[in-house]
Amino acid sequence: MSEHDIIREWLKIAYDDYDSALYLFENKIPKPLEIICYHCQQAVEKSLKAFLCANGIDIPKTHDAGLLCQRCTELDAKFTDFQEACDEMVVYAAQQQQPKIY
Repeated sequence: MSEHDIIREWLKIAYDDYDSALYLFENKIPKPLEIICYHCQQAVEKSLKAFLCANGIDIPKTHDAGLLCQRCTELDAKFTDFQEACDEMVVYAAQQQQPKIY
C-alpha cells in the first residue's frame, strides 16, 4: 500500500467516525453523548495521524489526540490552536480495559 493510499485510508476512517457521530447526534433520543464524543475523538485522532503520515512522520501507537497534536505542531504552528481541545479529548479515547458490566 502506498503512502498516498495510507493517508486516504486514515481520512476515510476519520470521516466515517465523524459521520457516525453526526448521525447519532441528529437521530438518537436521548443522545448517546459518550458514544458521540468517542466518535468525534476518533475522527480527530485519525485526521491528525493522516497529517503526520502526509508529512513523512512515523505514526505513534497512541489514542492521545493531545500528543498527536503536539507532533503536528512541530510541523505547523497553526495546530497550537487545537492543542487544548485535543488534550481534553483523552477521556473519550479508546481505553485498554473494558468496563465491568454486572
